[in-house]
Amino acid sequence: MNDNITATTNGANPDQHSDQYGAPAGYANARPTAQRRSTALVAGAGALCAVAVAGVVGAILLAFGPSASAHSAHAPVAPPAHHSTVAPIQPAPPVAPAHPVTPAHPVTPVTPTPVTPSAAIASLQSQLGRLNYYEGADTGIMNQQTVQAIEYLQRDAGLPQTGQLNEATDTALTRMLIDGNNQMAG
Repeated sequence: MNDNITATTNGANPDQHSDQYGAPAGYANARPTAQRRSTALVAGAGALCAVAVAGVVGAILLAFGPSASAHSAHAPVAPPAHHSTVAPIQPAPPVAPAHPVTPAHPVTPVTPTPVTPSAAIASLQSQLGRLNYYEGADTGIMNQQTVQAIEYLQRDAGLPQTGQLNEATDTALTRMLIDGNNQMAG
């Protein structure tokens, strides 16, 4: 007996030789389990694809087949036999809480403190008005129009536009009042 050929011990004749997979000679379909599983998966996937393609083709034929186009092209669509009326939706009544809700801390309404006009702000508004940055009344109250006028002055002076009168802005304002600015012509 040849030492390179493995004999089987599963009840087959020991004189028979085994194939490359260890199966006795004469078993032509003996393959490893993983290979058989792989073949079964490929076959199953192929069958599944065939069923899917058949379903898609069937759906296309139903949707665009000759009976669908003939029906839609020649026959008018009949209205439904009866009309149903849908009642409008009524809003739900407001729901009151089961227990009255009281805040942990009593809330005191905030009353704004009245703003007192300032002579310095009125002077600033007048000066900004002479340079055509401010067009409102000289109220003496720092309002949004005054802040915007300061920002325009700061922009033309090459300063950061903060809208607040600081030392650099005051210096630029004084210089523009003496020398003029590009806004004075208008």
